[in-house]
Amino acid sequence: IILHMISRVSKILEIKIKEINAGNFEFNGRMPAPFISHPKAKRANELPLVCLRKKITLKNIPQKMWLQLIANSHVYIWVNGQEVGHITARRSLSGVAEQWRVKAWDISKYLITGENTIAVRVKNYVPGEHAAANIWLASPDAQIIVTSDEHWKALDRIEDGWSESEYKDEYWVSAVPIENRWIISRPYFEQEILS
Repeated sequence: IILHMISRVSKILEIKIKEINAGNFEFNGRMPAPFISHPKAKRANELPLVCLRKKITLKNIPQKMWLQLIANSHVYIWVNGQEVGHITARRSLSGVAEQWRVKAWDISKYLITGENTIAVRVKNYVPGEHAAANIWLASPDAQIIVTSDEHWKALDRIEDGWSESEYKDEYWVSAVPIENRWIISRPYFEQEILS
């Protein structure tokens, strides 16, 4: 794990050197997207489950479309009703567990021209905490970037067919950002660096 972390820092420094040489002196290594959850997370002591949905429209399907997901405890993700993957890891001080908490998939094979649906189910098993997710979707050329924000829809329960594209979610509420006490780095998919 230590060698992996050293390699990661080295790659990020190389990226920053290239940016500085190109005249970009901005400190932009931090993840700009928040963790999102259901609005009940702002009022309740705990919210163990949240389902999130987002529709995106694509004119063309990119050769690669990376979707990175970070979540609290246990999460599943679907694209157009097809299960892409899952994560089972909670926040801790372990470098190994933190690596398990972040995953990315190339979801281009699940995408279609026109409207696409991304669905995420998060379950948090830690008493007194909230289920929440951080989502970053980007093509390598950065022409398409979708992140977790208030434009996602949220529901605090599971309903039949909710992860399917045809499911009607008009009554779902807007997701809300929730506090994250940890500093998270942004991904650089083209260099195979996750958050």
